[in-house]
This record gives sequence, structure tokens and C-alpha cells, in this order.
Amino acid sequence: KLIQDITGDTTTMDDEGNRIPFSRIGSWLTIGYDNEDLLCVDPADNYSVWGFYPNEGGDVEKLADNLDEFLEGLELLE
Repeated sequence: KLIQDITGDTTTMDDEGNRIPFSRIGSWLTIGYDNEDLLCVDPADNYSVWGFYPNEGGDVEKLADNLDEFLEGLELLE
């Protein structure tokens, strides 16, 4: 089932309190996951990078304005 089918909501909130429609999240590309949390990029927003947390009511958090910015902030482990 979709989150909006379960909750009846059509939007969620990002970390800054902005409403994000579930229809927008549905167009994101998932590039990673951890414990059911998803790492996504939004092609319609210059490939901005987002965390999507389905088990926390579908909350989202913008992690970087684009993939380059996100990759620059990563720390390589040896």
C-alpha cells in the first residue's frame, strides 16, 4: 500500500516545514537504502539529494542541492 492510502494524506513535510507532495516523491530515483530509509535524487530539482523515511510517516530531508554537493561531503572509509 501507498503511504497516502494508509494515512489519507497527499503530502508530507520536509525538515524545514515545507509540504512535499507524495506524487513528487514518487518521481524520485532511489540510489541507496539503510534500515528501510531511502536515499533519493529528484531529477526535477537539479538532482537534489533527499532522505525519505517511510517508517516515520513519510518524512523527507533535503541532504544536498545536487549530487556533486552530496558527493563532495562524503568521507571515504579505508
